[in-house]
Amino acid sequence: MIQTLHIWLKKGSVARQIGIAVFLIFLTMMAVNTYVVWQQSQAAMEKQVTAQVVQINQMYFDSLNTLMLAGTMDQREILRQKLLQESNIIDARVIRGQAVSQQFGAGFASEQAKDNIDQKALQGVPTIQVKQLGGQRVLSVAIPYKATSSNRGVNCLQCHDVPENTVNGAIRIDYSLAHSDAAIEDILWQTLIINSLVLCLGIALLAIYMHRNLTHGIREADRVAEAISQNNFDITMPAIRKDNLGRLMFSLLKMREALLQQFKSIKSHAEHERQDMQQQLQQQEKESNLVVAFEEGIVNIVQNLKKTSQKVGGSATLLSTISTELNQSTITVSSGTDQVFTQVSDTSQSSHDINQSFQEVNQRSQDAIQIS
Repeated sequence: MIQTLHIWLKKGSVARQIGIAVFLIFLTMMAVNTYVVWQQSQAAMEKQVTAQVVQINQMYFDSLNTLMLAGTMDQREILRQKLLQESNIIDARVIRGQAVSQQFGAGFASEQAKDNIDQKALQGVPTIQVKQLGGQRVLSVAIPYKATSSNRGVNCLQCHDVPENTVNGAIRIDYSLAHSDAAIEDILWQTLIINSLVLCLGIALLAIYMHRNLTHGIREADRVAEAISQNNFDITMPAIRKDNLGRLMFSLLKMREALLQQFKSIKSHAEHERQDMQQQLQQQEKESNLVVAFEEGIVNIVQNLKKTSQKVGGSATLLSTISTELNQSTITVSSGTDQVFTQVSDTSQSSHDINQSFQEVNQRSQDAIQIS
């Protein structure tokens, strides 16, 4: 559940996160403030109730002195029962000291020491203690009273045959703090309700303020950034604010101008490259046409050379035949005259040279045909 809440908070808007953060801060402050108020109220209440119980304790002592002076100490239980009828008083009793028990007897069972608080009081140590009893907090006040010549206006030494400052006994009052705690709880609930209303009002005002001044600005910045990411540089810019969001919008404006210039530069460069590529394609097309034409010309030349070679070969064969016939004719008429022989010999030699020349031409024509 905590992980789900964490993911939900991370995916939320900035306004939501700020609102939740402020809510948690106010909630923590309210909890701390409530705890401090509760502690202070409880301490103040305990101080006030303690003073009240101490006063009741002293009044109980004064009443007992009155009964002693009137000689009606045997009716002190009636006084105790009347005191127990008071609201919030759980117990009120006299704790007899050892000297009084030796002089006047052990007294009632309720006048005997029962716990550590009673023992401390009989030792002359005043005790004020708050403890949990029966599901409620109880304030116990045990005050020792010594035998002096003027104890709250009474000379105790006249009635008690003990050394001065001897602890004659103590009076203990157990007072319930349930009513006071309930009153503090009511105050705390009222404080909590008021603080909650103030918290809700503060959160509502904060939400309105953030919506008008923060959320709207963030949405505008997000809209502009989204448009720029889609190469929409004609997006209208909101009014520049004089805060962090304003600086953010100004930075987005500068980024838009820079990206626009870069986009234009890239577009122009791409156009130049396209034109250069088109020119190169045209040039390659021309060169291809020239190559095709050149190949066609070479083929024609080869075919012409082949035909010429065939013709030359035939002519060379014919000339060879003629030369042979002339040679035979020369041999036949060689017995004629020396002049004719000499002329025929020259003619034979010329025919032989011509025959070799035509054979070389024929051989070169064949080589040209093979090369082609």
